Amino acid sequence: MRQIALLLLLSSLLFGAFSGKIVDLKSGKAIKNAIVSDDKKNVKTDNNGRFHIETFNSHLRVKAYGYRPLTIPAYQQLNKSTYKATPFKMHAFYVNFYAASSKSKSFQKILKKIKQTKMNAVIIDIKDVKGQISYRTKVKEANKIGASKIRTIKDLPAFLRELKKMHIYTIARIAVFKDTLQAKKFPSRAVKKNGKIWIDKHNTAWIDPNSYKGQNYTLKIAVDAAKNGFDEINFDYIRFPAKKGLQFAKANNQTNRVAAIEQFLERAKERLRPYGVFISVDIFGYVAWNKTDTYIGQTVTSLAKHTDYIYPMLYPSGFYRGTLGLKDPTAYPYEIVKASIKKMHKDIEPIRVRAWLQSFRDYAFKHVNYKEYEIAQQIKASNDAGTSGWLLWNPSSRYPYVNKKLFYKVKHDRIKKIKKHKKKK
Repeated sequence: MRQIALLLLLSSLLFGAFSGKIVDLKSGKAIKNAIVSDDKKNVKTDNNGRFHIETFNSHLRVKAYGYRPLTIPAYQQLNKSTYKATPFKMHAFYVNFYAASSKSKSFQKILKKIKQTKMNAVIIDIKDVKGQISYRTKVKEANKIGASKIRTIKDLPAFLRELKKMHIYTIARIAVFKDTLQAKKFPSRAVKKNGKIWIDKHNTAWIDPNSYKGQNYTLKIAVDAAKNGFDEINFDYIRFPAKKGLQFAKANNQTNRVAAIEQFLERAKERLRPYGVFISVDIFGYVAWNKTDTYIGQTVTSLAKHTDYIYPMLYPSGFYRGTLGLKDPTAYPYEIVKASIKKMHKDIEPIRVRAWLQSFRDYAFKHVNYKEYEIAQQIKASNDAGTSGWLLWNPSSRYPYVNKKLFYKVKHDRIKKIKKHKKKK
């Protein structure tokens, strides 16, 4: 029997043709438009969930929006024709550079909250805006300039294995063009002003998004993170700095800005394909509302072409007075989050949207501390808008507990507010 199986395997590899069907693990329903890929190409499933791919790979990777990543090894290709993807609605905690350690008290508290609640994912700083890499990377150029000198994660593969045992979905957050260390070590790649490296008000420097070498540096780090076992690669600061008067390798106009960001993401998609990881990008909340590139090279449509998920930062504190006719947007977290996601529906399917939600004190209006109730309103808005999940942002990685009773309270408070509004009319 083993000899027959081996012959079948060799035969399948020789002819390099595989067919199958991708279905939902729970419902058994076919999943259309699932992406099945090998190292060099990908195909999509049809309306019946079926696919056919010519390949010489020993395994295939499957990505479907709203599902966990799926790997199809060679032995399954021989013995099965139907493959089951696990539905997944992401509820993530952000873990900052210094909290990302198995010995960190903050991280232990986060793990405890995951066990106690429906939280099921973490988004971890792998490369921050300073250019620091949180583990011992194999990227030679990064090691040469001392990017991984401060390592908060001592053994990344072991760290990720422990999270996988808990069924925690893992996302590597990588700051792309805001990278002080790289800019200072390689001035030719940096954004400049008056011929000198430009330092922003946060004392950080930027890489020119037009720089091929600058792009390549970060792509190598993304690939290294994928090899180590992350489920998803998240690109933050995947944009031009929002300031006029800066110098770039190309004219600073919308066409060039959007093209530079798209080029990076096209290259990322090609480089990351062999690892079956999802790709996501962070965007300003206002990008969802604006028809232009917001002077930073980001539009929902251009980003959606080359990524799996888009993460709009929908913190109510980040919106201007008068948004939706509201004097204080922070007093209406449900309305701000839901309206912003709805704005994106014309450009991307809601299942591909996962909103960053505010879990920190307001800094722009009345300085209200966003706790359980305010967070629950945002979560309900995200759920009501039809997304496939959300992420909580707190720069210190400290989070309150969100329970079912709060969702019940949010629901009934919303009903009261609507009734009161109708009576006034």
